[in-house]
Amino acid sequence: MSEYEGKYDPKDYTGRTIKVGDLVAFPVRRGSGMWLSSARVSSIRERERHRYGAEHTIEAQGDRQRVTLLHTARLIVINE
Repeated sequence: MSEYEGKYDPKDYTGRTIKVGDLVAFPVRRGSGMWLSSARVSSIRERERHRYGAEHTIEAQGDRQRVTLLHTARLIVINE
């Protein structure tokens, strides 16, 4: 599914709508280290409410690998 057609648009931390093609920043944690990484959104799918509160699955292409982002409230849209 390349184009999102759900009735509820996913929002980032600041309340902006996340769309296919947007560049988003998200937190990454490995061990005790934590940093921000970025990726370009390639697809958005609506899903049933996950036990952690995820309502959308966002597929994105990062610098080195493809990532799946579940928690849209932790994302920040860098460009629109």
